[in-house]
Amino acid sequence: MDPMTHSHPLASVPVVPPCVGSKLKGLAAGLMVLGLLAWIALVLTDANRAWSSFLAGLMVPVTLSLAAMFFIAIHRICGARWTTPIRRVMEGLTSGLPLAFVAFGIFAIFGAKYVYDWHNLAGTPEHHHLFKTEAKALWMTPARWTATGAIFIALWILLRDRLISASLAQDAGASIHRPHLRWSLVFVAVLAYTFTLFAWDLLLSLNVQVVSAMWGIYCFVGALQAFLAILALVLHALRRGHLSQVVREHTLHDVGTWLMGWSCIWAYITFAQYLIIAFANIDEETQFFLMRFQHGYGWLYVAEIGLRLVVPFFLLLSQSTRTNRPFVNLAGVAILLGAALELVWVTLPAAFPNGWPVAFFLPELAVILGFAGGYLLLAIHFWKRHGLIPAGDPDLVATINAEHQH
Repeated sequence: MDPMTHSHPLASVPVVPPCVGSKLKGLAAGLMVLGLLAWIALVLTDANRAWSSFLAGLMVPVTLSLAAMFFIAIHRICGARWTTPIRRVMEGLTSGLPLAFVAFGIFAIFGAKYVYDWHNLAGTPEHHHLFKTEAKALWMTPARWTATGAIFIALWILLRDRLISASLAQDAGASIHRPHLRWSLVFVAVLAYTFTLFAWDLLLSLNVQVVSAMWGIYCFVGALQAFLAILALVLHALRRGHLSQVVREHTLHDVGTWLMGWSCIWAYITFAQYLIIAFANIDEETQFFLMRFQHGYGWLYVAEIGLRLVVPFFLLLSQSTRTNRPFVNLAGVAILLGAALELVWVTLPAAFPNGWPVAFFLPELAVILGFAGGYLLLAIHFWKRHGLIPAGDPDLVATINAEHQH
C-alpha cells in the first residue's frame, strides 16, 4: 500500500494551500530560459531552423490547453464525477492559450515566410503553380491564414473563460451545472471544426499538396495523450504535498487507465492514417511520409512509436502499476518526449528535406521544452490564484472518498 494513500474517508472539504511547490516552478522557469537561449542561438545561425522550431514549440500550449478543455468538457457532458477532485488542476492546464496567441502573432508576422513555401511566394505567379486548383490557391494566402489562426485562438480563449468562470463561480456558492454544461457543448462543437482547420493550416500546409482527412483527429488524439501524460506527472508531484489528502489511489488509477488506453488509441489512429495513404499510393499524399522516412528522419518515427506506445503499454498494462509513481512518471516522460519528437519529425523535414542541418536536433527539443516551461508557469500562476481544488463542488468529498464507485 502506498504510504501516501490516506484511505480513511474525509468528512469535510480539506484545506489545501493554493501555492505550488517551488521545485515545480523552478523547473518550469528553467525550461523556459533554456528554450529562449536555444531559440536565440538558432536565430543567429539559421533563420529557417529557428522559425521551424518556433512553430513546433507554438503547438505545445495550443494542443495541451485544448486537450485539457476537451477532457473537462466531455466529462461534464457525460455527467462523469470522478474528475471532480482534479478538475481545478486540469483547469490550470488550460492556461497556455494566451501564450499561444502571442506566439502565433509573432510567428505570423516574422516567421511564417521562412517555413511555408506558399507563404513566401504569395503574390507571385509561382504561388498559383503550387496548387492544382484555383480555389485552393485563393484560400492559402497569408492574410486568410493569419486571420483564421488569430480568430480561432481568440475564440478558444473566450470559450475557456466561460468554462473556467462557471467553475470558479461554484466556489462562491453558485449552481453551475447548466451553464457549465452549455459551454461544454458549445466548446466541443466549435473545437471539432476549428482545431481541424488550425492543424491543417499550421502543420499540414508545410507540404501544401498533401491531403489527409485524418490529420485533424491524428493531431488531436496525440494532444490528448500528451495532456494525460502531463496531468499524471503533475498529480503525482502534487500528491506528495498539497494534494496528499485529495488525490487518492482510485483517482490515480483512473488517470493511469486513461493514459494507457489513449496510448493504444493514438497508435490505432497513427497506423490508420499511414495505412490509408500507403494503400491509396497517391503522389500528393505519399509525399508527406516519403520526405519523413528518408535522409535520416525515419528513425524519429520509430522512436516516437516506441516512446508513445511500447513504453506506456508495457509499463501500465498491469492494474497495479497504474498507481505506481515511478512507472507512471516513466511512462509520462516517455510520452512527452515522443510527442516532442513528433513535432520535430513533422516540422524539420519541411525546412530541410535533404537531411538534418546538423547531426542532432537538440536545439529544436530545447525550444519545445521552453514553450512547455512557459505553459507550465501559466498553469502554476492559475493554481496560485484559484487554488488546487474546486472547494465549492458538492461532489468533492464524495468523489475523494470514492462514493461514486459504489
